[in-house]
Order: sequence, then C-alpha cells, then structure tokens
Amino acid sequence: MPLLTEKFPPPEIFSLTPSVSEEAMLVSMGVGAGRPVKKRLSRYIEEALPIINAEAEPKLVWRSIPIPGLIAQFPESRRLRRYLLEMSEVVIMAGTAGNEWWERVIREKNPMKAYVFSAGATALARSTLDQARHALALRDPYRNIEDAISPGTDGLPLALQSGMSQLLPLSDIGIEMDAQSLFMTPLASVTAIIGIGPRCEEPLPVPPYDEIVVHCETCSYPACSLRVSPYQPVLDASR
Repeated sequence: MPLLTEKFPPPEIFSLTPSVSEEAMLVSMGVGAGRPVKKRLSRYIEEALPIINAEAEPKLVWRSIPIPGLIAQFPESRRLRRYLLEMSEVVIMAGTAGNEWWERVIREKNPMKAYVFSAGATALARSTLDQARHALALRDPYRNIEDAISPGTDGLPLALQSGMSQLLPLSDIGIEMDAQSLFMTPLASVTAIIGIGPRCEEPLPVPPYDEIVVHCETCSYPACSLRVSPYQPVLDASR
C-alpha cells in the first residue's frame, strides 16, 4: 500500500551540535557504569573526544504524524499500537552521525583509533534521539515526551523501517537505506518513533537545551500540534 505522505505535516531537518561524553562512548563499547576501564582505552577516548566534538556533523530529520495515520500505515505492529495507547501525537525521526564522521572512521589507519572513532559514531547517533526529545519538550513543556522506540529493537519489527524511510527524506541528511536488508549507510544511523502524551495542567521540567532552531515560522502546515509560532511566508521581492 503506498504511503500517502501528502496528508502529513512536512518533515523538519536539523544540523546538530555534537556533544559526546566519555560515558556515552563507553556505553557504545558495551562498558557499563562502574566497570573498570583500561588506562590505554581511557587515554584513546580522552584523545578522541575533542576531535569528535569538533569535526562530527550529526543530523536529524523528524516528522509529526497523526496517530490514526501512523497506525493505518503500519497496522500489523501490535507493539506500536500498545506504545501509542496513551499518546496524543507521535513523531517519527531519523538521526545520523553524518557521512563526514563515518568517512573519518574509515580513513583511520590505527585499528584502536578506528574502533574508538566508530564507538563515537554510535554515540553520536544515539545522541540524536536525546536531542530530539529535548527539542520536543522545549516546544511544549506541558506534554510528556516518551522514550523513543526503534524498529528492530524495543519489540518493533525491523520491517517498519522500510515504511518510515518513505515518510522521511533520509537522503536529505545523507542516509541511504538498502531495500533488501533495510540497513542504513552510514551505519551509525537510527530511526525511531517518539510518542507525545496528553497536555498536562502544569508544565513538566525540561532540561536546558537550545541548540535546535524552531522552524515553525517557515512551516506552512497549519494544523501541526507542535507549532509554537505562526507561519510567516517569505515574500520574493523580485516578483
């Protein structure tokens, strides 16, 4: 069944500021909190962090989808239906560490540095989920932003990734998806669904974050529930 993307709000694309910590790097390596870290590995991470946070160009694209529309596109997923039971809105997204950093990983000749840089790429991709939730919370602090769930994990079938790729302009942030395997390039990329709860009477605490610019003034979709400022069409002076 073709996806009727014209019925949904247009996608938004963001260039993010990289912010990867040593803890995030270790998580990407499978090293849990409190576990001992070898001095050599710790030294490589310490040397890699400023390079990653200076050179990487992570990107994010999201799109607000009415819940009935999303369920209509993916009727076979019971896990998705359960996740959306108490939601009033849903956002689908894709994030990536960026082709620039992934090429840096491939070019690295030192195997240990390449391993650490690759872990940094994974941490960057994971961070796009957190940054998306922060940005959504900032847009409306009266609504609870649920944890993101991703196809292939969290009980969601990987097959959902194919449909999401039709709803999101992945190529605009440098992601290519193989139609057969559904794997994405760069490998350090992720798709996710983020549920937005009903409006609360009191504002919820929102961690400070101001790196993402709100695009409401240039978005022409009038019914978007995430809108925080009116659309302001730019007049072409040459006409």
